[in-house]
Amino acid sequence: MRREVPKGEKLVGVETYLTKTPGIGGKLRYYPEDFIVLEETICPESAPDGRYTIMRVCAVNWETNRLIRAMARECKISEEHIMVAGAKDKRAVSVQAVSAIVPIEKAMSIHLPDFKIIEAYPSNTPIKLGGLVGNYFDIVVRNTVLEGKDLKAAIEETASALKNAGGFPNFFGIQRFGAVRPVTHIIGKYLVSGDYESAVKTYIAYPMPEEKSEASRAREYLQDTWDMKGALNLYPRDLCFERDIIRHLSRKPNDYIGALRALPKKLRMMFVHAFQSYVFNRVLSERIKRNIPLNIPIVGDIVVKAGKGGVDTKYTVKVTEKNIDTIAECCKRGRCYITGLVPGTDAEIADGVMGDIEKKIMEEEGIERKSFVIPELPELTSRGRRRPLIAPMKNLQIFSYHTCARFRFKLWPGSYATSLMREFMKGDVLDY
Repeated sequence: MRREVPKGEKLVGVETYLTKTPGIGGKLRYYPEDFIVLEETICPESAPDGRYTIMRVCAVNWETNRLIRAMARECKISEEHIMVAGAKDKRAVSVQAVSAIVPIEKAMSIHLPDFKIIEAYPSNTPIKLGGLVGNYFDIVVRNTVLEGKDLKAAIEETASALKNAGGFPNFFGIQRFGAVRPVTHIIGKYLVSGDYESAVKTYIAYPMPEEKSEASRAREYLQDTWDMKGALNLYPRDLCFERDIIRHLSRKPNDYIGALRALPKKLRMMFVHAFQSYVFNRVLSERIKRNIPLNIPIVGDIVVKAGKGGVDTKYTVKVTEKNIDTIAECCKRGRCYITGLVPGTDAEIADGVMGDIEKKIMEEEGIERKSFVIPELPELTSRGRRRPLIAPMKNLQIFSYHTCARFRFKLWPGSYATSLMREFMKGDVLDY
């Protein structure tokens, strides 16, 4: 199987593989049940008269933002009153925690396709973003290009290489940007640049051939005509967020800031976060391409300490000639991790070679720290942070048979299972 990185990944800053082993090919999510993710979440305590209902739900083929919207409509509450600990992909079986400001009786009356409330109880506290400890994955790869002994040998070779590296490259996965239509980071860059018109047009128009023909034709019509009323008749119902923007612009043409505010805040933030993720991916790719290890520090690197549910990025240490041996030993034992830049108003930039990489990429993207202050949409202003360059996989178990392989493992919050799987598969974007 080829080792050339597909164009779709390069477009989102993922420009290389860490391993030089053969790819097994194949496809993820042939069925939704082939991609199971179970959240490990710190849930709040029960309180008989609590205003929040805490739910553990199982959703099949539901992307998180669309699930929140559907639940809000069922309960007749604002989407802002529903919280989750982490976002989940659409084509998967996801078990996750959700909280809502709604009586438990009303929550239990939610009826959505392929959705089930496993348990629910009242609480005085909602689910919080920091409450996610990790995710357990059970993933099946089907129709691999290798089979039998060759498949097993390739898997073992890649697993060994990743173990020696201390984990897999902590790339933001293609889902962060949209596998079929990877534009969220482009929209985010327009927002950071203050070009709100282009941000809106890219989101609702900008057709791509990989998208379903009905949706692609609707986007093409709007891009060519900019006819909002006509577009509403063409846009599929499942493009509900695009339709919200089109409705707004049909009433208030050229009000692009208002159109963006027609979207849920979480979705608006996702655009900025996607652009930040793209920059991080470029930084990580460049370090790998320069053959600089991801688990052995060099002078100028910034490291963070590891904890039970990931790393604490609030407290950083810069690597110097004096402390490099101590930090190298800490990294070797998995107690601290080297980081890369997720740019923002307050994100610290490395020194030395790593600092040169980060500054070079920021310059190429035409951004600086103050770019992430967005006066017209202040809620989208982002501080940025440091992110580990490598992600450990816990309890990795792999079973292979004929042209299928099954992977079970646990990841820290924020790490992407597809970024691990791409090192084994080395396939096309739509295979993940």
